[in-house]
Amino acid sequence: MFILCLFLSAPLRISFANPSQNYVEVAVPIISQLVHQDGSGKWQGPLIDLLKRAEQEIGIPFHLRMVPFKRAVLMVGEGDTDFGVFMESSKRNQIGMPIVKLGDAQFIIVSLKDKPIRSINELENKSIARIRGGAEIKTLKGVPGLKYYYFNNHNDGTRLLQYGRVDALVTADFRLLDAVDQNMVTFAELAEPVPLEPRELWLYWSWKSNLDFSLVRRLKSIPNLHLAPLDPAKLRERYLAK
Repeated sequence: MFILCLFLSAPLRISFANPSQNYVEVAVPIISQLVHQDGSGKWQGPLIDLLKRAEQEIGIPFHLRMVPFKRAVLMVGEGDTDFGVFMESSKRNQIGMPIVKLGDAQFIIVSLKDKPIRSINELENKSIARIRGGAEIKTLKGVPGLKYYYFNNHNDGTRLLQYGRVDALVTADFRLLDAVDQNMVTFAELAEPVPLEPRELWLYWSWKSNLDFSLVRRLKSIPNLHLAPLDPAKLRERYLAK
């Protein structure tokens, strides 16, 4: 009876494979271009709207956990969540399955206006900041003499550039927009960003999740599950407007 009471008092997480799970948990990265809090502290944004539509389509409640980007990856790897949202890479494919492409982004080179980098060729023998553990950037492999400085969070990367510790910063375009929205940096102090290569944002299913694959298949079949705001042209439009 004691064991039965403990079981009944535990929070329910029921899936088709496990009759004790009745909701889907999703780790949502806190990026202003995707999610933000309104004046009352409620989370909203294009990614929230998209996940709500997916919730309605499959008919099972979604529990959204707003966490830093790296935490979302870690939660998927440890099985602390059923799904996570992050950039696709071969390394991340080892901790989860990319099941739904949510949007398109682009890696870019960011430099200061008084020391502009206008093309990839100008990176020869230069120093560049990039996130530790990030996806491989094939475009930069052939640049001779390129030196990397690794940072642990994107605010640190922005500071490395602003303080002149590096010649340029490599990041995703929506990350730069996020830094501008948070007043970490302004377009007035930056040269026009140089596009490197495209990158995709995916909904990942954790390999350690107890959810039945039939639910994953239903998610994959939802039409037009795509984030329109993650348009690579948006960055240049905003830069030129400033």
